[in-house]
Amino acid sequence: MMCKAEKLNNLFFGDKKADPEVTTDGEAKAIAQLARDLVDTIQVLLGERHSTNLHRLAYHLLAGLQKVGNLWEGDTSVNESAHSSIKAMFRRTNRVGRSLMMQVLRALETQTDVLQPFEEEERDAHCEAGLSAVAQGVAAAAVNAPVDGAEEQEYKATEQLKAFKRGVTVSLATVEKRPGLARLAAALGVPPTSTALMVNTIVKRAVFECGAPSVRQQVRDTVKFRGTPWFSFIRYKGADGRTQWGMVKVVLRAVAGARRSCVVVPCMRRAEAHRACDLTEFGCQRLA
Repeated sequence: MMCKAEKLNNLFFGDKKADPEVTTDGEAKAIAQLARDLVDTIQVLLGERHSTNLHRLAYHLLAGLQKVGNLWEGDTSVNESAHSSIKAMFRRTNRVGRSLMMQVLRALETQTDVLQPFEEEERDAHCEAGLSAVAQGVAAAAVNAPVDGAEEQEYKATEQLKAFKRGVTVSLATVEKRPGLARLAAALGVPPTSTALMVNTIVKRAVFECGAPSVRQQVRDTVKFRGTPWFSFIRYKGADGRTQWGMVKVVLRAVAGARRSCVVVPCMRRAEAHRACDLTEFGCQRLA
């Protein structure tokens, strides 16, 4: 059931398609059929569910796709992302009648004017130093995949992105207590007593194999983000040019008092797939 739901989600939003905003009639019919199969599976496993969402998936999805062409036409993510700031502004108003909306709009306009120069600077600025790779027991790799020709000018690779996140100074001996990082100091070529400037979030440029335009993505390594750990899994190009996978464990901006921007990534390897496994049937790559 979960595999079918994930596959349906990928078809909805154009996973591995260079142009996700174009949906052919054949693709729309395939999506609608998979949705119907998913609903049938849910009904078998969980019993009859007569929710509005399931009904629309099973009986009205195809008509909806044929009417608007794709789900991006109904995308509300931009409006949704603005809710948090609007709510904060609302709490600071007097919540009285007609003046309420004007207070919120004025606050939003002020915030937009204040942030605009910083957003323009971030778009135009180039990072002074890029992400470097380190190895020895614990692998560290640049999180951007190489691009060439005109694409390089358009995409502005990861090392050209400016970092604004503040870091904290920690002892490498303390960091080495994390699982899988016992040889971190040796990998960096410094004593365990050395200190490092560590950040929990960086921005990288994701390059897609399907040819879609590059986008910015956030990569995190923190034991607590909104109450839970977040260590990002990434796919990247290794020093030998091969595709590799790993989990981001540490992001460093300086080591032993010297500027050194790098990402520490314990490598994962391809593992043999289990036969008669749903994940194998749906084309997932098993890693270890």
